[in-house]
Amino acid sequence: MLKNTFRTNDYVCRIGGDEFAVILRNLKAPADEAIVRKVQYINELLTDIEGGIKPVSISVGIAFSDAGYSEKLYQNADLALYKVKENGKRGCMLYSQEMEKENENLI
Repeated sequence: MLKNTFRTNDYVCRIGGDEFAVILRNLKAPADEAIVRKVQYINELLTDIEGGIKPVSISVGIAFSDAGYSEKLYQNADLALYKVKENGKRGCMLYSQEMEKENENLI
């Protein structure tokens, strides 16, 4: 579903277990709303599965970088993902500096 929903020049990668990453290349404009719509679309498809299969959902953390992929970008997306999971899963959230500040206060 991820490969079919995102662009052909994006990279869909399995990180491990049930964790995946989608690396979006060459974005022309802020794309967070488009990504949110794609995640909502996938979640709608996943809740309408036939054949006795239990419905599942995806949770997504979003982070952007003009410098390309880095460990920090991955950490930012992961932090946003955990914020989604704290709020009941099944959705997505864009990383913000405030999340990092909140996380630092918890450590």
